Amino acid sequence: MKNLLSLNDNKLLQIALILIFMSIYFLESSPVIKLNPLTMPIFWLLLAMAIWKLPCKGPAAKRKHKTLVKTWAIILAIIHVAMLILAGLVDGFGSSPYSHTILGIVSNSWIVAPPLLAREIIRGYLINTSMGKKENTLRIILISLGLTVATIPFARLLSLSNIEQTVQFIAQHLGPEFANSILASYLAYFGGPIASIIYLGILQAFHWFSPILPNLRWIITAAVGILTPIFSLLAFQHLYAVEIKKIKVHGKKESILSWMITSLFCITIIWFAVGVFPLYPSVIATGSMQPMIDPGDIIIVEKITDMEGLEALTVGDVIQFKQGGILITHRIEEINVVDGVVNFKTKGDNNSISDREPVKPEQVRGRIVKVIPKVGWPTLLLKQQKDIPLDEVEF
Repeated sequence: MKNLLSLNDNKLLQIALILIFMSIYFLESSPVIKLNPLTMPIFWLLLAMAIWKLPCKGPAAKRKHKTLVKTWAIILAIIHVAMLILAGLVDGFGSSPYSHTILGIVSNSWIVAPPLLAREIIRGYLINTSMGKKENTLRIILISLGLTVATIPFARLLSLSNIEQTVQFIAQHLGPEFANSILASYLAYFGGPIASIIYLGILQAFHWFSPILPNLRWIITAAVGILTPIFSLLAFQHLYAVEIKKIKVHGKKESILSWMITSLFCITIIWFAVGVFPLYPSVIATGSMQPMIDPGDIIIVEKITDMEGLEALTVGDVIQFKQGGILITHRIEEINVVDGVVNFKTKGDNNSISDREPVKPEQVRGRIVKVIPKVGWPTLLLKQQKDIPLDEVEF
């Protein structure tokens, strides 16, 4: 067995490794220094080999549990890929931007694999040399955050010019990478760097080598990329605790299948709320459609995205449309065609007159198919606390 270094030597070595790691990262992503991208993996491989040879405490899991942790890493990665494919079935797919010729696959593997190996080996070293038998959540988070930033090109961070771009970048890229990094850190803590390499390696293989990839809106990318690793981490922690008998389980031992079902259900609810599916919920704030719809009711709206859906609308249907940045839910009184373009005359059931402006096709969001009474009152209370006038939100 290798002798462990002293505490001070360990700290100095960790600092040195971090500095070397950051130097290679800045060298690779610097907008000023232009190096051949095919030469950079050599630096990553040398770093990975050097760290692998260093004396280090083993992972927290006992030997008999290490194989199990690696098996879970495979299962959790497959779950993540399955969630991406499921999102693609709903939101659409697109062709991969990467080459899938033999030369392209070899070239891409050379570019992707060495940095991944280096990051995960240094992750395992930093985690397993800086923590004892008891896990340190703050340390795991800090290491995960640092390695997350190291996956993003420095020039990409500098290109963020406004708040909107920054928020979208955090949701679409930084958030999912950070969630995956935390899960990888826990896998490395319990199963060593091989476990985190397996997990992230499967995800990278899907991203780089699949001929078609999910073409998701940024909000869906954020939902899948953040929630899936979080639920996977909760499942992993619970199952590991059960395996080492830290918690008592009455009756049958919970299986990973039950956690998969729970995760899928929770993510599906989130997708439904943000409008991934053909149906989406919306809260009504005013009484213009009473007695059919009261303030605080939630309506379920069937999306209309093409002419076929518009042509299926009839007089008497209740539709949701957007006018001047405001969502309005009113009933169709008349359907007219002006200069070959269909438009809709609408009116709230509780209003004395029809709406002044006809509704154009591009304004229509969908048709109301269900009303759920009073469930939306908490949302209205939040809107009131934010001093948003309810009569300017939805009619």
